[in-house]
Amino acid sequence: TQERNEMSDDNDGMVAVSLDDDDQQQQQQQQQQQQEGLNDIGNDDEVKETSDEPLPHNNTNNTSSRSEFVVKDDDDDDDDDEGKVDDNQPTDRTLFSLRSPPKALNVTVTTHRTVEDAKPYTVYVVLVKWAVAGGDEVWTVERRFSEFDALHSALLRRMSKLPTMPAKTWWRSLDPNFVAKRCKELDAYIKSLLEVVAVCHSPELMAFLEVEKNVKLEHKDEYRPREVLSICDQAFGVNGFVYDQKDHIIITACEDHNTLSRLDAKLTNLRFPWEEQGAYVPVGSFSIWKLKEGGNGSVLGADWELIASACYDDAVTAVAWDPLRRYVFVGRAGGHVMVYHAELAEKKLRKLHDLELHADRISALTYDHERDLLISASHDKSICVYHVGNNNLTSSGTVSTAWVSSMSFDTATCRVMLGTYNRTIVVIDASSSPPRLLHTLGGHHGSVRALHYMPKERYLCSGGFDNMVGIWSIGEEARRSRSVGWLSGGPSLKIKAVYYVASDNLVFAGHEGGQIAVYDTREGKLLYVWNAHTRDVIQLDWLASERLLVSGSHDGNVRYWYVSAAAAAQAK
Repeated sequence: TQERNEMSDDNDGMVAVSLDDDDQQQQQQQQQQQQEGLNDIGNDDEVKETSDEPLPHNNTNNTSSRSEFVVKDDDDDDDDDEGKVDDNQPTDRTLFSLRSPPKALNVTVTTHRTVEDAKPYTVYVVLVKWAVAGGDEVWTVERRFSEFDALHSALLRRMSKLPTMPAKTWWRSLDPNFVAKRCKELDAYIKSLLEVVAVCHSPELMAFLEVEKNVKLEHKDEYRPREVLSICDQAFGVNGFVYDQKDHIIITACEDHNTLSRLDAKLTNLRFPWEEQGAYVPVGSFSIWKLKEGGNGSVLGADWELIASACYDDAVTAVAWDPLRRYVFVGRAGGHVMVYHAELAEKKLRKLHDLELHADRISALTYDHERDLLISASHDKSICVYHVGNNNLTSSGTVSTAWVSSMSFDTATCRVMLGTYNRTIVVIDASSSPPRLLHTLGGHHGSVRALHYMPKERYLCSGGFDNMVGIWSIGEEARRSRSVGWLSGGPSLKIKAVYYVASDNLVFAGHEGGQIAVYDTREGKLLYVWNAHTRDVIQLDWLASERLLVSGSHDGNVRYWYVSAAAAAQAK
């Protein structure tokens, strides 16, 4: 599977796609399979479509050869030369654009020398040139082969696609011919590193070259998302959150992710049939946070206050919010959904319903305010559609042969897109009873853990345990949904959250372990990776008015990251 997932770095493997409603501009060219031993699998991203067949449906075990995802705006075709920087023109002392390698930076491994020590060793002289106004800053650094290797290992923790590092040897050699050959190999390696945009933005490379010691970077942090706010749950990790941007309310779903603590709680909460149910050790909770009144209405530099919270003896796995009636919907690991009325002025919760909708862990909740519907998905492989105002279950049904792990909803068509553990995405018509299968999308080689749907563009973004981000075109009833392309090269860790910012042509992917990767959908490039959290990033959101990326993690934090317009370098 890993061999099949590898992408060619050649430009011939790129697919140009226009995010336009006109399907004639959405033609996809299949990438030629360049890996030896791969069989011809025909139509790789096969899509199955049914008419009125009820669920459950058969699983599709589709595989696909992946093409890099590239988006090209129509109005860019005639303006390729507009706004280009002359390669010979000295640049300012700023760093570089987020979307391209720095024209100001030039690195060459020029020579080598032997250091006489108790055990003599070789160092390689690295010449660094940084073009600035009025001339070049030039300096040299000396690095051993082990330091090149350490740089490569550090970069691999951020991204999975790197140039090949020169091979190690079992013994130390000072032979002139061998050292001269290795010097040339290291020079080729460092130059190929500079062609990878995400490497150029990495602090590891900057430290390796000692850039900040030799060049005054006036805007060195422009391209880096900057944390401006954090909301922390002191006890539990965040499983998900919902953010009300109008009223500045954030609701977090939390769970104790400490194994020993959970075991202790389970033993403590165990009751025999003849024992009365008394106090219990909480395992999950949800909390409501609100921006304090009296501020300027901006989350930047603002104070947040805890309005209300509730604890349970099982995990809280998902939350949804009705902003008009102030209803909070709380999904739990046991399959129940709790409905509360949040009385914000009095800072208290009033329990309305305890809905036993599922037989297993609830993986996602969404509320459709236009139809007053609550839609839930669960590990019991089913979804339930519940009418809140009428207090009745309108439809339910099995939608997959495996756990449903993620969900996204299209309000206009009342369609539900579900990511499953059998590596497929199913598109469901939630307005019918029972729910009706429309499309099945295959292509991921791991569980589909994250989904984000853009209704205006009709594009679905998916993230999976195969460390790939997929882009899908969701067709209308009579048309087929299909794969548009794939983004790869980020950390070699499972993707658990995705968010697509259409205005900037950026995709953010949250990974297991706490890293967030940024991709450019115009060129299919990995732009930057940063350590946002200490544990899994589980959900992402975007506040367009203030250019804030919101991330929730199992480390218990919901963090706000400012992404500057300069960093986004909008492609217009």
